[in-house]
Amino acid sequence: MKFELHKKFRFEFDWLEKEYQKAKRKYLSHLKKINFKGRASFGKYFGNSFFHDANVKDITICFDTGIIILHLFTSNDLEDINIYRQAKGAKPISWHKYNKNPIVYKCVFNKVTNVLFQGNIDLTEEQTVVDTELDFIKKTNEFIVRISFSEQEEVEIYFKGSASVKIDNNGLISDYLNGYRKSIPRCNNCKSRLLNLNALK
Repeated sequence: MKFELHKKFRFEFDWLEKEYQKAKRKYLSHLKKINFKGRASFGKYFGNSFFHDANVKDITICFDTGIIILHLFTSNDLEDINIYRQAKGAKPISWHKYNKNPIVYKCVFNKVTNVLFQGNIDLTEEQTVVDTELDFIKKTNEFIVRISFSEQEEVEIYFKGSASVKIDNNGLISDYLNGYRKSIPRCNNCKSRLLNLNALK
């Protein structure tokens, strides 16, 4: 990871709150300079660690077409779903059951120019996201998304095209919520992890 917010404060614990807030302001100030036009969902989900602790379902890298497709799911969604279910008098869904058929986020990156791996990452084994951060190289007009799996393991995806994030099986949300609603009833903590691009302006 490049920014102190994700390098120091995710893995170290001997710091002051004012140091953390300073690092956060520096990162958000950096994001403010990036034009996310046509990539709003990408910025929303990857800009502020929404996928912290998310599970990587699979990664498809198509070098011949320059496309990368990443599928993720998170236990935070299940927690929010269960809180809502219990409020409605329904039994919670177990992680074992949810893990078999989770709500999946499909992340697509186009015109990929490079993919860099740091550490010994085995994509055939289950990976858990620690953090994500966004960057932009003005000279080459390339976006970068960095995804860390540990302090030593991360992947960098460079791309010049569009990028999007959407729920791949949206109808499953209503099924898990017994038809009461079609969107995930996210708690305030999960909402805070979604980057508000308008607030950066």
